[in-house]
Amino acid sequence: MSCRFRLLVAGLLILSNGSASACELSDVLKARADIAESNAAYTEERHIRYVTAPIAAAGQLRYKAPDHLEMNVATPKPESFIYQDGVLTVANAGRDISVESEALLSALFAALVGTLSGDEARLREKFDVFFTDNACAWRMTLVPKQERVRAKVDGIEIAGNSGSIGEILLKLANGDRSVLTIREAE
Repeated sequence: MSCRFRLLVAGLLILSNGSASACELSDVLKARADIAESNAAYTEERHIRYVTAPIAAAGQLRYKAPDHLEMNVATPKPESFIYQDGVLTVANAGRDISVESEALLSALFAALVGTLSGDEARLREKFDVFFTDNACAWRMTLVPKQERVRAKVDGIEIAGNSGSIGEILLKLANGDRSVLTIREAE
């Protein structure tokens, strides 16, 4: 589960160099829709309730419109994950997973792809969407609509500035959480 968990969160992080003229949800998502491809470095801290110290990872993220996501983990050990057309490929293991076959994966990739592609309708289909901003420093909270998904995921918080995303927080119902910090490619 940890490999899938990482890729799901990572996809949300690949939000790069868009800029919104205003800071309403629709403006931020429009800026995202205008980005055909982006690359970013990321760091991740996973906080697991039965582990005393956070688990750290780092690597590169890549997004290509409309729904291609890659996560290349450099540390703690090299791994590669690719999402395309509803299938998650764990490259190092040679395994393919149908995202729609699992409620958690389906919801998480709806959040990732919906945000990266700027598809507000897709986001609102699967989530209750809450958006706040302060001088274009914004936060979007996605709360799953399906009960069985809410049994696993409390919510996903995405924070950014204008059309860029700098942090994604995935909060699981069991108290575990993952914080991804994104640094856009220069």
